[in-house]
Amino acid sequence: NGTFYPSLQDQPHEVKLVNMLRLGRWDLSCTWVYGSGKPYPTYNIIYFKDTNNKVVELAVVKDQKNYERLPAYHRLDVSASYNFLMGKAFGQIGLSIFNVYDRDNVKTRKLSIPFLERTLQTPNQPAPEYRDVLLLGFTPTLFLNVGF
Repeated sequence: NGTFYPSLQDQPHEVKLVNMLRLGRWDLSCTWVYGSGKPYPTYNIIYFKDTNNKVVELAVVKDQKNYERLPAYHRLDVSASYNFLMGKAFGQIGLSIFNVYDRDNVKTRKLSIPFLERTLQTPNQPAPEYRDVLLLGFTPTLFLNVGF
């Protein structure tokens, strides 16, 4: 009926800035990534009560019409490596840091199962709680590449 519903892969904006520099035997790189928030589904919880008004069962129903958006995603990655020769072999040793400023980037939001279990023991019907699934934070990596 002409109503727009975003797909779960809908991401209206994404920007990647990359700078690479070679100084003699050194390779330096820096990458900044930004992406607007992707949609995630919301859920309705249907509570079934007994004659004493106690919750005995519940059903989780995906809301097909309402989607919320995750927060924007961004991070900065840096890398420095030194290139060397050893006889007929060549190599590279370096350090790479993923997510330099340790931002908590949300990959997705999931309905909290412990929350659902707690609602069975309460007389009220609270709104659903979600838990964030985060991507990697600050991640340094030492590396050594050797070729023949």
